[in-house]
Amino acid sequence: MTAVATDSGRPALSAVAQLIVTVLDINDNDPEFQFPTPRNHTVTISSPLHLGYQITRVVARDADAGRNGRVTYRLPAAGDNVDRKFEIYRQSGVVRLNFRFDHVTYAEYRIPVVAEDSGIVSRSATALLLVVVNRSISFPLPAGSRDPEVVQFNVAVVVVGALALAALLGLVGFVLVAFTRGRGADARDIRQGSPLSTVSANYFPTQRLSDVTPRSSSVRIRVTT
Repeated sequence: MTAVATDSGRPALSAVAQLIVTVLDINDNDPEFQFPTPRNHTVTISSPLHLGYQITRVVARDADAGRNGRVTYRLPAAGDNVDRKFEIYRQSGVVRLNFRFDHVTYAEYRIPVVAEDSGIVSRSATALLLVVVNRSISFPLPAGSRDPEVVQFNVAVVVVGALALAALLGLVGFVLVAFTRGRGADARDIRQGSPLSTVSANYFPTQRLSDVTPRSSSVRIRVTT
């Protein structure tokens, strides 16, 4: 932007300056959780998992720009996590175990998760994560709640696999139909006579028995005494 200042003298004098205007983002948006959500908030794990095992990753997005949109995470010492059975990496949102559940047969832990932006006056959002510990499960379920971005990839893989299977089944069906039609055509040729049989009949004419005239001969024997 160009600014011009002019005085009222005679002659008038003036000066020109360049102005740079920077529009700063206002921190007016709260972080929004993509996981956990009210419809998708459960993680199921097995009991005998080691300390530090990563059970899931929470995800939140902030529509603001710059530091106002940079999100960090924390697990308050509240609810079922008052004794810090679970920990979280502030930057990535990965949740890990800080407790051994070997003695647990079945239990549910409701853990509050807080996402905060990095604005000067920060804004935050809270969600509830449900962790189900089940001894009957020998490994963590590859459920959609474990990692939302991995789930989207898995869904794409399943769709591509289903399309490939459908294409394979269609190809097999086409081959079977073509083979069946070919067998039917061969059977009709055998019943009706193939071109080779027609040529053979013309090339080797047959002769009826009525066309053969029986012939006979006689021998006279003269005896002289």
